[in-house]
Amino acid sequence: MDAIDFSQLPTDVNVKVGSVIIATGWDIHEPYGEYGYGEFENVITQVQLERMLAPNGPLEGHMRRLSDTKKPKEIIFIQCVGSRETERTYCSGVCCMLALKNGRLLLEEFPDANITICYIDIRTPEKEFEEYYERAKDAEIRMIRGKVGEISEDPETKNVKVRVYRAFFSIIAL
Repeated sequence: MDAIDFSQLPTDVNVKVGSVIIATGWDIHEPYGEYGYGEFENVITQVQLERMLAPNGPLEGHMRRLSDTKKPKEIIFIQCVGSRETERTYCSGVCCMLALKNGRLLLEEFPDANITICYIDIRTPEKEFEEYYERAKDAEIRMIRGKVGEISEDPETKNVKVRVYRAFFSIIAL
């Protein structure tokens, strides 16, 4: 099951709209070799998740594990991948809000799932964004300030195990 169909041919669509939003975009970071991406089937990027969650996407708005198409029970967002590092010290400025939005969407679809956002710093640059962050915490999305140190996969179940080194030196295994 592919979240993005690269062989899909372009088509022309005429749409009547009331507003136009100019998206300035950003460079997509493909984290091959980082955090099991490209190695473990159930490690995906935010772009792949966005495609899964899109109503017109291949999964018609429903996320599934790539290894077995089951509903996920544990979901972790690893923030600041590809930025906030020696080579790229800047913050992308969009990832935090995207994780908060997608975390809430996933919690609506999977109310019994445990959803965690692992971050260095949560960036919510506008007042409304801070309120959105607070609502995400109220919705029981677990927020862990720290960095992922280790990631491994159970070869039979394809479940991914993540070890997070919290700020202030404690360790959490998820």
